[in-house]
Amino acid sequence: MSLSIIKWNVEWARSGSRRATEIVRRVENLRPDVACITEAGGALISYGHTITSTEDYGYRPVNGRRKVQLWSRDPWTDVDTVGNPELPAGRFVRGVTSTPLGEITVLGLCIPWKDAHVHSGRRNRERWEDHAAHLRALARVLSTAPRQRLIVLGDFNQTIPRMRALHEMYDLLMQALCSLQVATAGAIDGLASLLIDHVCHTDDLVSRDLTPIENLDAAGRPLSDHVGMLVRWEASSCNACVGWTRPVPPISTVVDNWCGFLFRRNPIRRGFP
Repeated sequence: MSLSIIKWNVEWARSGSRRATEIVRRVENLRPDVACITEAGGALISYGHTITSTEDYGYRPVNGRRKVQLWSRDPWTDVDTVGNPELPAGRFVRGVTSTPLGEITVLGLCIPWKDAHVHSGRRNRERWEDHAAHLRALARVLSTAPRQRLIVLGDFNQTIPRMRALHEMYDLLMQALCSLQVATAGAIDGLASLLIDHVCHTDDLVSRDLTPIENLDAAGRPLSDHVGMLVRWEASSCNACVGWTRPVPPISTVVDNWCGFLFRRNPIRRGFP
């Protein structure tokens, strides 16, 4: 038995639009059990069950827009759109759903980018302020989250390992994710750059396959400014492996030696081979 999840930031693709229609077609063709759609322009997948973050994320409301949507073939229970009072609003949703591997707790996130509410929106923040606040609050959420059958995914607005984020922000991210493995860290076959959209999980889940979803249509027109990602898991059959870590594979094919050196100073957790 395996579990498949899609993560995709669709850059506010509106329901029924050319972009949304093609995105939904690709998602449905891959037949995921769960999907996390960030920056959704409306309800995209018409069947199954969807939960969303709250509408107000600090910018002018646009009908139907949500920073995070979680979709499942089966109903959601224990739905939470707050997580922690210190989390910036409108960027978090959590639920429990049935999957081929049993019940899974899923946390969907859209961590603010460095200039959130700096030059637009409320215009009352310093650079990285909301990003840091989100990571500190996320660490509190994850400290009380289940230790098994947990998946945390979304738009993290940071690469793993670090490329452009401040060292302080990367450290906050690593502290928040310290109990999880990051399936999408490092170089991924078929992609020329590191991701800022990530899929993390507890040790009892083994990530087996990572498949990028192209963000151009057949005519070469953009579907989104982010690629999608399909991740497949199996349940771990090796209790002794729980807690095992390894560094991300060499990333010299997509980043320079400086970043490789930086990565060796900042090892992260990733799924089993």
